Amino acid sequence: MTDNEGSASLPPPSPDSPEPERPTGEPKRLTKLKRRAQRLLDNPKQLEQVLKRVGRKKAKQATRSADQYRGTLVLLIDLVRDFVKGRYRDISPNSVVVALAALLYFLMPFDAVPDFILSLGMIDDFAILAWVAKHFQQELAHYQSWREREEPPSDTKSDEP
Repeated sequence: MTDNEGSASLPPPSPDSPEPERPTGEPKRLTKLKRRAQRLLDNPKQLEQVLKRVGRKKAKQATRSADQYRGTLVLLIDLVRDFVKGRYRDISPNSVVVALAALLYFLMPFDAVPDFILSLGMIDDFAILAWVAKHFQQELAHYQSWREREEPPSDTKSDEP
């Protein structure tokens, strides 16, 4: 599967969906993906396919700069998965939408800096992940603590593509 296939099957935003709230300083590129993220949350089967694609793309990124964001990717994938499956609900739904929008951005091969441009193509993806990690630092830390205490079943491990 190519990365192009990863973004091809994303559902279009619904014209009657309310506009998700925008946290202070949220990158505009992320805001545009939030409606799609909201729709995916209502379609667990399609959402799981997207999360698997993110995991596969994460596995392909074998650069040192990518390594520092792997943990954030794994955390976001697991957070979205645990929220949708009802295992973790101690987070605002809007935060989950933003996390999923960041994962959708990561999947896009043709974004602000196309991914095929060697060593530069992932910079914008990492910038989005860094913004989410910083802006939702407390919520992500709380989730990570919960995850470590709960030891979720092996089907939530995102290290596997």
